[in-house]
Amino acid sequence: MSVNVSTRFRPYHRVVIFIAVLLLLSLIVPLAWVSWGSEVDIHSGRVRKSVWVIGILVKREVEETWVSSAAESIGEPEWHFAVTDQWWGGGHPHWNYHAAVNQIESIEKTFDVFSWEEEARRGAADEILRRWQARDDRDADAYVRMLLDMLYQEIPDQREGDRISRDDLPGC
Repeated sequence: MSVNVSTRFRPYHRVVIFIAVLLLLSLIVPLAWVSWGSEVDIHSGRVRKSVWVIGILVKREVEETWVSSAAESIGEPEWHFAVTDQWWGGGHPHWNYHAAVNQIESIEKTFDVFSWEEEARRGAADEILRRWQARDDRDADAYVRMLLDMLYQEIPDQREGDRISRDDLPGC
């Protein structure tokens, strides 16, 4: 039985040619082969992080945050993109909840500096979730900035050992 050599190795040649074309394109067009993104659930404060390779989702995990731990969820999950890096190297588009993950992390960093009562954490988390319901993160961003200004400008005058209470928080 005779086998045509060119037919026998044709799939192999197609793979080699495909890889060669991809490598050539990668030199001409700078593609980001791996990209990532973060989404925020505006009803609980959880963050979902995803990783794509050439546009194919390869990893997705949901992380609890201090907001999701402190506040009661106000409905079914409603995920919105916060930060993404487009896989074709297009940069970071501005999503409606672009600052949401940063808002969560900015307040969380204050927990190492100031002692917060649980009720104060719950109040701040509830207020952030409430403001996210406006269909973008601008109201929440204004609140977080106001809260950070209050913490770093007014509260440092407190005696050591004093705790941040719900009454100290703006808008609660």
